[in-house]
Amino acid sequence: MNTPRPIRLLTDHFLWKLLSLAMALMLWIAVIDEPELTTNVTAPVEFRNLAAGLDLGSDVPDRVVLQLRGPRSRLSFATGPRSAVVLDLVGHARPGERTFSVQEVNLNLPAGISLVRAVPSQIRVVLERRLRKDVPITLRFASPPPPGFRVRWSEVVPERLSIVGPERRVSQIESIETDALDFAQLRANPERATEIVLNAFVSDPLVSLASPSQIRARIQLERIE
Repeated sequence: MNTPRPIRLLTDHFLWKLLSLAMALMLWIAVIDEPELTTNVTAPVEFRNLAAGLDLGSDVPDRVVLQLRGPRSRLSFATGPRSAVVLDLVGHARPGERTFSVQEVNLNLPAGISLVRAVPSQIRVVLERRLRKDVPITLRFASPPPPGFRVRWSEVVPERLSIVGPERRVSQIESIETDALDFAQLRANPERATEIVLNAFVSDPLVSLASPSQIRARIQLERIE
């Protein structure tokens, strides 16, 4: 007599099914009995949906300390990119101040992990219009000319570069400097016009070069009579 299908599904490979059930039960007991721990995780701060034409106009913390609680096995997964604090700027399309509280909604935590607190617990962001501006380049020297010489003439090419950033910060910058030119590079023949490649530097960390470019500095010394 044929065994009914429902009973056959239950009895076929019965030992393997019983073993799987036992392992699942042991795993469930291990998870239930696993003690909860609390740990601190340092997470980067990221911004999403920054409106076109706006820029961050204030220094904001680039990292937040998160105090997390949960089973040991799951806490190990709460580090790395998934623990980033993501602040969504959608709906903030005008200049002004915005204050965000760091909450679990800003995090992508594994199941079973909860946020106890964040340090800092709030982040204030200043949104400003993005401004582009052309500024002159100043040639900077590492030291005075060597004894018995003076600068006959010097120039930089290009003479100006575009910078971009928050309106208030960009407006305060009147010029940018090159890396320091060392006169030791001219010792072979100081009276001969020399071209040296340098980089331009913007001191404000919130302002950047619109198109990073190397600067060609041309200089010639002459003897002091």
